[in-house]
Amino acid sequence: MASAPEEILQLFRQHYPPAKLSPEGWILLPKPQVAVVYQPLLSPATDLNRPPVIQIPEYLQGWSTRQLWEDHWLYKQPIVQSRLLSLIGYTERVHGRQTEARRIDQPSAKDFLDQNHILGGTKAKFKYGLFRGEELLAAATFSAGRTMTEAGREGRSYELIRTCNRLGTTVVGGVSKLIKAFVREHQPDDIMTYVTRDWSEGGMYEALGFERIANTDPQWLYVDSETQQRR
Repeated sequence: MASAPEEILQLFRQHYPPAKLSPEGWILLPKPQVAVVYQPLLSPATDLNRPPVIQIPEYLQGWSTRQLWEDHWLYKQPIVQSRLLSLIGYTERVHGRQTEARRIDQPSAKDFLDQNHILGGTKAKFKYGLFRGEELLAAATFSAGRTMTEAGREGRSYELIRTCNRLGTTVVGGVSKLIKAFVREHQPDDIMTYVTRDWSEGGMYEALGFERIANTDPQWLYVDSETQQRR
């Protein structure tokens, strides 16, 4: 029976034969210079006072890295496979100009995010979608506003909570278009968001004008052995 890294390697090689597995267990994609590592879940006996540190080999200096968790691979494989294949450009590309931004309701937003976002749907005050005709191709959700009093950041601030594309699809300029639709309707003084650093360095958001404020410390997550849900 193939190991998870071997299964991931075979997925890549169906569309990108140069993919290879390093001795340390990294799946290497030479042309985009992206390396993916499979991270098994830790046992209850793990010393919680000593968080594990992933060692990145020296030869991967300058490469982008992605950390794939065991529970995501086991229980959210369609979403994970779509994300992995997008790393090698195996995705339908739709330009944002071909889409229309519209408000969507909470059930539609949650259903779309549950099917297409690795963290699933969550409650949000404002929900927007990008449509090609009646096809929903991307979505973004935002919080209600709150008044900021921190020096230099005074005003009304909102959080971009979730954003994602439909599986197997990339809307070029889609996040920008969704944010612009929100800004037109609500004129926020500030929009903030969080990035999961196991999968992104945040470059997309910086390209959109976001400013990196801080890096949060690693956090422990627990997976329910019966429901396989994080808590």
